[in-house]
Amino acid sequence: EGDYGFCSNSAQGSYIYVDDKTVVDNSGDHNDVEKCSTVALTKGAHAIRVMYFRSNRYDVTLKVRYYGPDTAGEKLSVPSSNPQAPAPPTMSQWTMQVYSQNVKISGKPHRRVMSLVGSGVVKAIDFDSQNEVKKALPSGTSFPSNYLAVYFYGNLKVAMEGDYNFCIKSRNPADLRVDNADVVALDYHNNNEKETCGIVRLLAGSHVMQVELVTDSGWLAVHVSYIGPDTGGIMQRLHSDSPTPPTSAMTQSVWLIREWKSSSNLNREEDSLRMDKLSFLGEGHAPALDFTKEADLKRYLPSYDRSRAVLRFYGKHTIKQAGNYDLCLSNDFNGFLYVDDKLQVSNTGGGSARDRCSSVYLTVGDHNLMVRWWFNNAGDQLLLQYSGPDTLGNKQLMGSVDPGNPPMP
Repeated sequence: EGDYGFCSNSAQGSYIYVDDKTVVDNSGDHNDVEKCSTVALTKGAHAIRVMYFRSNRYDVTLKVRYYGPDTAGEKLSVPSSNPQAPAPPTMSQWTMQVYSQNVKISGKPHRRVMSLVGSGVVKAIDFDSQNEVKKALPSGTSFPSNYLAVYFYGNLKVAMEGDYNFCIKSRNPADLRVDNADVVALDYHNNNEKETCGIVRLLAGSHVMQVELVTDSGWLAVHVSYIGPDTGGIMQRLHSDSPTPPTSAMTQSVWLIREWKSSSNLNREEDSLRMDKLSFLGEGHAPALDFTKEADLKRYLPSYDRSRAVLRFYGKHTIKQAGNYDLCLSNDFNGFLYVDDKLQVSNTGGGSARDRCSSVYLTVGDHNLMVRWWFNNAGDQLLLQYSGPDTLGNKQLMGSVDPGNPPMP
């Protein structure tokens, strides 16, 4: 027994572990470099593990040697008497979900009013571009806008209790939660990446992990790593032992859409109310009034016809904190917002979209909403947003619990 030195000579990264403890850390982006470190060993067998990694940049180079009392101080190759490798590790799996909307995400994103772009399973949260995220989704998936919220759900099994440091490196706002508790929050918008970390003490066992990322441009980058007792004190990409669904149930927002077509041109408000001249075309459901082009409406209302159109959108919104709320309708042509059967926003005009807002005091509870929208040709934009106590002052898309089946006008 005595002090033994272990040496790794490698191009790029290598580690030597003795009895599951890191003895030599020869990581980094470098050519052939030798690093050594000593450890006190007792007489008997000791488990040795070597990890090596490289890219195509350098030639494969790896030499592992040791020296000490058994070698008379000479560096020799490390012998092994019983090379039994452990079972291969379970491949890391994260559930990834991507949502989008057509307006800027202000404050925390709300999946219930956003459109699901797609979902997939990824090995690590390690993306340098929006295109890399897209490749992880089913083939043919397209991003309808650059306003995205990306969610990752996983399950981390901890073997050794202790303090774990979790880090997010991103150019976008992102946060990380462990067992539904906030651990890392990065509020950052920039083309350059920034790293933020948070420490939490974890017991042995499984822990629910969630990472959330928001982007309002084509720029996207996010990398999540951690370090702690289980990693041997080495920073590693955060893995997930199993893909998990969202930890909290989400009730999707539901707006009912109905459309009629007029038999003649719509020249004034009265024409849009002449049910004897309107033919019912169909109905559909959408998570929010978040339409900026024809394809947005057709996604939820396949029968949508832009000619001599009269549309009604029915919703029911739940207010949790009473107070004054700004209700904002953005539309081209003629749009009207009713709250509990009372007209609150009238936004009429030509083909150019414009915003019109109204401050309304809303009590706690459910409020019936209805939006009317009519035009002769080519209606493209209709957005309904609100801000107030429930949104912490942030302007957000207005959600709806299922309005059921309101009577026809």
